[in-house]
Amino acid sequence: LAPRCRALMTAIALMPMTLHQAGAISADLVTIAFSFVGLSLVLYARERFVSRRFLIVVAVVFALWGLCKSSIWALPLLLLIPSSAFKNRRAWLVYIGAAAICMVGALLIWNGMTAANMAAVRAERLSEGIDIPANVRLAAAHPLAFARYLVAWVRFYRARELGKFVGAFGWTMFSLPYWLRSLYLLLVVIVAAAEPSAKRFLVWERGVLLLVFLGGTVFVHVAMALSDTTLCGDLSTGCFLDFFAVQGRYLIPFCLCGLLTLRQNRANLPQ
Repeated sequence: LAPRCRALMTAIALMPMTLHQAGAISADLVTIAFSFVGLSLVLYARERFVSRRFLIVVAVVFALWGLCKSSIWALPLLLLIPSSAFKNRRAWLVYIGAAAICMVGALLIWNGMTAANMAAVRAERLSEGIDIPANVRLAAAHPLAFARYLVAWVRFYRARELGKFVGAFGWTMFSLPYWLRSLYLLLVVIVAAAEPSAKRFLVWERGVLLLVFLGGTVFVHVAMALSDTTLCGDLSTGCFLDFFAVQGRYLIPFCLCGLLTLRQNRANLPQ
């Protein structure tokens, strides 16, 4: 489907962590799969003539994508579908609005259907001393302190998080050697920067991709901090959280958007 970044998608799909998830049954596998399909559909619509049926398929895929671990961060990608695919700009805006309503609406309906399951999750967390509603209230009361904590956590654990992004087996028990993880990560960056494309991204399109990448990153870290830790006391005093873990596989669904923001340069080498 994707008219461009096929080599980059291949590099991400063949990462040890991606292959590990492909051989397991988990929500991460479905989320990764929909992220590849959803982004491919958007890139295809961006570069090729598409029919009304194709646009309907895009809206349906985004609605299902939103159900995968509440991936609402993918919504801005709809802006990459050019207005030239519609009769006029108004029709373009109507389509994006309708697709967004379908995505958010499907997520709200799903949350209503799974309310009992989420109540069970909250009760199980509470038995471990983690009060999710209390964490949400405390983070909302001190958003700046909570944001500072998240930034400090990412700075401290970024090497481990990137390592488990490339490859970790048994979920977290067995990691690849540091040199091998670094080499593969370098390979992915080189592919992202060197792969040729027929239609380069404009500045505002790169901004949309960066927004999706940052939105996904923030969403994952906030969700894990609220659901897997205990916020202690007043966040503004500097007493933050217990340990929480953001597994590298959580970054795979939106890493493509971040890598596509890299400026692409093609070098012609002598024969």
